[in-house]
Amino acid sequence: MEETTTAKSVFEFLTARNPEVDYPTPSSQSLSSRPNWFRPKQLKLWCEFSFQTLEAMYGGRLMDEARQKGRPLPPYPYLKPAIDCVIDNESTTLNLLTKWNHTIVTASLDVTKTFHPCDWVPRGRGAKTESSGPIETENKIKHPPGRRCKDIRDGNKKPSSTRLIPDAGGCSSSYRNSPRGPSAAAEQLPKEYKTASKWRSSDVLQGKFIDKTGSWIPGTRRSNKTKPIEQIYTYCVNLGCRYGCILTTGEAFIFRIKPRTAKPGIANLSSPGSIKELQTTLANDGLMEYVSVPWDNHSSGDLDKYKNLTVNLALWFIHILAGNRHEISWDYGALTSEKPKPQPNLPATAPEPSQVASSLKRSNESQRDPLSRGLRSLSKKRKRRVLDEDAIHFSFSGDQEFAKQSSDYETDQSVQTDSGSIPEREREMTAGSQTSEERLDLSMRNGSRSAKRHRGRSGKISTQARER
Repeated sequence: MEETTTAKSVFEFLTARNPEVDYPTPSSQSLSSRPNWFRPKQLKLWCEFSFQTLEAMYGGRLMDEARQKGRPLPPYPYLKPAIDCVIDNESTTLNLLTKWNHTIVTASLDVTKTFHPCDWVPRGRGAKTESSGPIETENKIKHPPGRRCKDIRDGNKKPSSTRLIPDAGGCSSSYRNSPRGPSAAAEQLPKEYKTASKWRSSDVLQGKFIDKTGSWIPGTRRSNKTKPIEQIYTYCVNLGCRYGCILTTGEAFIFRIKPRTAKPGIANLSSPGSIKELQTTLANDGLMEYVSVPWDNHSSGDLDKYKNLTVNLALWFIHILAGNRHEISWDYGALTSEKPKPQPNLPATAPEPSQVASSLKRSNESQRDPLSRGLRSLSKKRKRRVLDEDAIHFSFSGDQEFAKQSSDYETDQSVQTDSGSIPEREREMTAGSQTSEERLDLSMRNGSRSAKRHRGRSGKISTQARER
């Protein structure tokens, strides 16, 4: 395995061999199940999602970016096969997919962020995981005994399926530096993790569950094998996401959803009512276009000759598609006709509270009357020296000259001020500052007398000491 080496390009990084996995017999074959999950009416192979489409995206610029050498990529993740590559449940599946696939795909998305991909985020960290309202279905939902739940066709109560959260998701990279972080963005790419020894898409697609047209065979609703498809399809309908995927250590099951029949003339989905109508149609008559990418696909030898999707390359591709356009619609144009969607400009960092307070203080000061500010500073009185302060130090310190200069300054300011334009109280305070020299002179004389008394006492004490 290439854990200790570094790829020279994003394409090389994404097409490296996935680790070999050991599958002990799982202790249980059960899968998540709920009676009110939605079911696509038809499944159809998504032929457009291919290596050839990837090569043609954005005029070939996406593949050129992937093949460019010298990109700042990290080393391949280190794995300990005896621990990381033994898969028998969802926890061990999550561990390997996070350590290996998530690390490689995320690093590759960061290098190609000019195409505005969405980020692969863990459960609970991307954001809005509920739909805007309840979805109506054709058939009444049966609930377990002992629980009385209102049918979702009645009232405004949301079905319990809208409160479920996928195992992982995706949110726009443009929110990475937002003050509100990923929680400010809606979900864009729901993901479910399943244990490969418990579920394979081929069991559903090539088994006794769908016919040649992709429609469900009657009597298959209760089968445990169909539940992962119903689960992730329900997330996409409720969250309004056109793309989704089921990930195992055996394959990447990637799909897109839309109504089986498009409504002509309906293109504006800006109102909640139009979106709800579309969601209801998807719940009752939806189409799932899918592709399954095997875990074992990888490049070897000449990279220029490799022309197939790998799990990581397909996940990188779908994150770019979802980052640019993830909303459900009645129908979609060709992938190759899409252009990168410009992202909103968001502040790089949130301002610190101290910066906000400082800014508000400057704003308040700028709105004050300049004359009032000048009068306030002019009328401030200097504090008197306390009685027990050292009079000798005060009388011989530089404070005398500073005090005199301050008095002269205040006197000059009071002379220059037009007495007719200020209140009477402020004129009295200005006039009072003119007697500061007299107060200073009195303080100096008191200080001098205190110094003489201090020296007299010191002389008397010295004489007594000599007599002893």
